[in-house]
Amino acid sequence: MLEQNLEADLKINIAKIDDTWEIGVQATKRPLSVRDYKVHNMSGAVDSTIAYSLNYLCGIENKKSYLNIFSGSATLLIEAGLSSNNLDTLVGFDNNKTHLSMAYQNIRKAGLIKKIRLYEKDIYNFSDIGKFEVIVADLPFGMVISKNEDLNKLYKSFVDYSAKALDIGGTLGVYTSETELFKGIIKNSDFKVVNNLKLKLVTNVGSYIYPEIFICKKK
Repeated sequence: MLEQNLEADLKINIAKIDDTWEIGVQATKRPLSVRDYKVHNMSGAVDSTIAYSLNYLCGIENKKSYLNIFSGSATLLIEAGLSSNNLDTLVGFDNNKTHLSMAYQNIRKAGLIKKIRLYEKDIYNFSDIGKFEVIVADLPFGMVISKNEDLNKLYKSFVDYSAKALDIGGTLGVYTSETELFKGIIKNSDFKVVNNLKLKLVTNVGSYIYPEIFICKKK
């Protein structure tokens, strides 16, 4: 008898789409797919594999400073800290106290409590916290956002802030399901997309979502 285990090395997803059954098998080792630092998981948050991939595409192994906006439970920050010894500055911020509490517990479990700094800040109104070579975000969408949240305003504020906080020659990395919204905002910004990875992910109800990873540079 098979039992579900989030710490497993082998994952099998079975979903029925219309009249077709689809089976997906993931056989990567746990250090990439499921880390044991996950004291808390946030619903709808980026998983460790995607966080690792986003950081890799941003080239963090050659960077010194890293900012995670909308840091949530800190998966992107922790993956960056575990993947690169060159990062001297690892900073994240979120405006939700519950998320920050989860993040601190995950960071402590990962052994990175002395390396990562977190702030309770809002994308719309807070003071400058410095310049960074890499800025990343798992952008909020769907049920993850607050009621009546204006996504267009939120995404534009994120892009505008990133343009100010990113070093010359720096990299902006984004993971989002609101792909058309993000592409429209980037098109009218100081950034251009230099790399793009399209994903197809099965949900826990057997349907699919189609998020994308965007790697951007200043024009």
